[in-house]
Amino acid sequence: MRLCGTDSLALMKRFFYTVLVVIACLIAFVLACFPSSIRFWQFQMRGQAYYAQIGDACNVLIQRVTGAGYLTNAGDYTFKKEKIESLPTVLRDLGPDYVIVRTNFVLIAMGYGWGSYNITWSQYDGNGSFEHLSLNWEGNGKVIFSRPSSKWVPQNPIFLFQ
Repeated sequence: MRLCGTDSLALMKRFFYTVLVVIACLIAFVLACFPSSIRFWQFQMRGQAYYAQIGDACNVLIQRVTGAGYLTNAGDYTFKKEKIESLPTVLRDLGPDYVIVRTNFVLIAMGYGWGSYNITWSQYDGNGSFEHLSLNWEGNGKVIFSRPSSKWVPQNPIFLFQ
């Protein structure tokens, strides 16, 4: 039995809509299972001024932790669960699962396992002349913001004007 033109067109439309619904459901499922991936893409689209605010907040956090003597023998301090609320607002708004602070380094971790990522702020670059904000995910990473360090003083300054 052969279908006439209108029946085959109706079947094609039904098939097309079914495929669209299945694709939409798969996308919704992936986004629901890995909410940190949404935050990852949102963070990547932010501007340099926002990244500078993150760096400033990390510097404040380093000063707060090192000044209060919170660093352990391992050389770091970890913010988890209830301590997350004590973070600077711009860092708390990232929704981290935990934050590790060292004397010149902050790691902000979002998620666990596949789909997770972290942001690192480091106050050193060989000789300590730059501060870097890096975004790291699944074995990849890139520096997304860099600026001269406010605490760096050259060991042998060169005077251009004498």
